[in-house]
Amino acid sequence: MILNSITGFENWKVLTLIQFIDDPSSYPSDMLLEWLLCVNSGTHIIIIMHGKIRLKKWFHWFSDKEKASLTTDLTTLILSRKRAMCNVLEHGEHKVIYKRYASLYFAAGIDSEENELYVLEVIHRYVQLLDEFFGNVCELDIIYNFDKAYYVLDELVLAGELQEPGKKSVIKHINAFENACQLDIITRNVEGSIG
Repeated sequence: MILNSITGFENWKVLTLIQFIDDPSSYPSDMLLEWLLCVNSGTHIIIIMHGKIRLKKWFHWFSDKEKASLTTDLTTLILSRKRAMCNVLEHGEHKVIYKRYASLYFAAGIDSEENELYVLEVIHRYVQLLDEFFGNVCELDIIYNFDKAYYVLDELVLAGELQEPGKKSVIKHINAFENACQLDIITRNVEGSIG
């Protein structure tokens, strides 16, 4: 119902699960997520209905109006669900897959023909990478280091497609980027103190 009222969902690509995420050679090349949201569930009943978006990544073009409508509708829908309910919502020809980690919900939109278990694994892999990068990640890490959270996501998913399923490889690239950034900061500080 929510997704049917928003245009632009006709061109979703098919995502298939061949094997679990630890076997990178098994992935088809046309895997695609439409969007990924990270929503704060809050700690009080009043706040639960007013969840705050912590991360938002769109892999398919939507107008600003469509994005706002989709974000509001899905936040309300996901936060109103009980813990025992299924993590997959079907709306017409499309699916919304979400997973709760502490006070955060991670949600992804996919085509109805795609495999929801695979998407749950992608979400879980993203949270594992955040956890390893930040060291026991919490909501504050995502709030104050949102650029790094987006960078981790960009190393894992490119244009909605799983780019690198290997956790060790992603962490290696992230650490190399962090080291390069720190080296750049040190170089600028040294050059600034000399000149």
